[in-house]
Amino acid sequence: MASEIIVQTIKGPTSGANANKIIIPSGQTLSAPGHVVQVVDRTGGARVTSGSTATWTPTNMDLSITPKFANSKILVIGNQPMRIYGTGVTVARGSQRIKRNVAGGSYTVIWNDAGHQEHIQTRTANSVTQELSHVVSWSVLDAPSYSLGDTLYYVPEGYVYGDTGVSQLILWEGS
Repeated sequence: MASEIIVQTIKGPTSGANANKIIIPSGQTLSAPGHVVQVVDRTGGARVTSGSTATWTPTNMDLSITPKFANSKILVIGNQPMRIYGTGVTVARGSQRIKRNVAGGSYTVIWNDAGHQEHIQTRTANSVTQELSHVVSWSVLDAPSYSLGDTLYYVPEGYVYGDTGVSQLILWEGS
């Protein structure tokens, strides 16, 4: 299928810096439904280390976006290296989730909303220090309800079970 642009009249310079360009007036937007309109990224964020168990721990990978249209869908894609470990454990279990808030309101979990806390795990029988490092990847298409001009905030979190002897959670720099 060929692309098609229909115009009645085009007026503009035929020479100089703006020759043969389409200039969108300030405050107006040119869009094509179903296409990427804007991209926001975040890489890095300081490592987060926590000794808390049975608690969701936010990473340093929060990201915000202010959609340009009232019906935009947001594709959230990320990778978060995560390590859980402890001494004398027979099971090490952990998980991640992503939550979002609109315009500073309350958070809603949008990925792993069932609260599964065993996305990553290791088991052993020899009672030595056990460690599991894993990169958790996610891709979620979010279609939140918001008003034009609202900022959406996305925050990944990590979790370790409190009944396993795991003593530490590390959420490394991700993207």
